[in-house]
Amino acid sequence: MGSVLKNNGFLALARSEGFTLTELIVVVSITSLMGVFAMVNIGSFRKEQELTSAANDIQSAIRLAQTNATNSVKCNGMASVPWSIELKDKNTINLVCSNQSMPVALKSTVYISDIKGTTSCSIYPVVISFSALYGDITFIPSLGDGCISPLTTQSLEISLTNDSGTRKVMINKGGSVDVQ
Repeated sequence: MGSVLKNNGFLALARSEGFTLTELIVVVSITSLMGVFAMVNIGSFRKEQELTSAANDIQSAIRLAQTNATNSVKCNGMASVPWSIELKDKNTINLVCSNQSMPVALKSTVYISDIKGTTSCSIYPVVISFSALYGDITFIPSLGDGCISPLTTQSLEISLTNDSGTRKVMINKGGSVDVQ
């Protein structure tokens, strides 16, 4: 409670204000635990966002190649050229027209873990080509890899992986490009 003080002839109770050491230790401990959990969740959230961002970047590059091909965007001064996406290796993706190549950057923690056509592809590069004007899609495998048949493969699945999981980019010959 408090102690009794005499103030101008009147008795008054003096209040003792503040927190005990035990209360402060409990509050600091709870706050520290909440901070630790938040830091762990932020780290995994960041990795998940990097993976989603990489899948969206690949989707955008594929759509850009498709749009450039159908709209006859000039490349090296030439109109009506096919545009393509080259999956060169697990970490390298290029937007290609004519003989010009522009890299599509992947986050350093994200890599291509699998490419599936008819079966899983084991040899790089794999090329997704869009014909000029019509934007018809052709999947072109590396020499000697039977994972894709340019005539019969109807879709291609690109799996991207990092510590947080896997995202898939699906390309269909009908022209749709989806991220799952």
